[in-house]
Amino acid sequence: MILGAPNLGNISSEWTVQGIGDLNGDGTSDILWRDAAGHINEWLLGPDGRVALAPNIGTIGSDWSVQGVGDLNGDGQSDILWRDRSGNINAWNLDRTGHVADAPNLGKVGTEWTVKDVADVNGDGVSDILWQDTAGHVNEWLLGKDGRVSSAPNIGVVGPEWTLIGTGDFNGDGTSDLLWRHTAGYINEWLMGTNGRVASSPNIGAIAADWSLMSTGDYNGDGRSDLMWRDTSGHVNEWLLNSNGQVASAPNVGTIGGNWASVS
Repeated sequence: MILGAPNLGNISSEWTVQGIGDLNGDGTSDILWRDAAGHINEWLLGPDGRVALAPNIGTIGSDWSVQGVGDLNGDGQSDILWRDRSGNINAWNLDRTGHVADAPNLGKVGTEWTVKDVADVNGDGVSDILWQDTAGHVNEWLLGKDGRVSSAPNIGVVGPEWTLIGTGDFNGDGTSDLLWRHTAGYINEWLMGTNGRVASSPNIGAIAADWSLMSTGDYNGDGRSDLMWRDTSGHVNEWLLNSNGQVASAPNVGTIGGNWASVS
């Protein structure tokens, strides 16, 4: 259930949210912003959920885009993954103030590859990079504690009718799993093992085309990620998952107007 809905502030239209993560390692999720001129700012939130600090942490050219936010070097706080138009992949590894400590290059990829998400798919405490190419191949860059690519396995191939819509630890085993949606509405999971490979791939239901996934997260505090859905009328529903990654219940948690969008 919703316990509160505080307003955190107002921001002008040239700023867009780039990601959510614990950018200074204090155990609270923060908000990453970028403006049209390339300035990168953070809203560092306090334990009351309000903005405590709003530092600028740098400026970056228009040829670079944020690909994801996650703990890319296993130090317990989120970092920022970047890609430029030439395919260079860089990380901004952050310190305990939320500022950039170092910015290593992790490699280079062709234009046929797209970052689908950043998540700890092998449960080693370091976020990894999920890739998919135009032919449907799904690859991982498994990162080590040094923030570098330790291995890059292929974990499967999917048809164009399937879209990766989210990641999260759906069965509570400590590894991030992959959530797929079929054009016919089927929802499947790839439940991952500690080797970063697919251990099982259950179907967990189907949903109509007027519903979109807003986010994944542990909404009932049981240690497993759940799914938050919204339909075109503004109804917001949860799929609360059990230890098998299946839907245990699907409560409605409210309705919100069309002028509001979730950020994640």
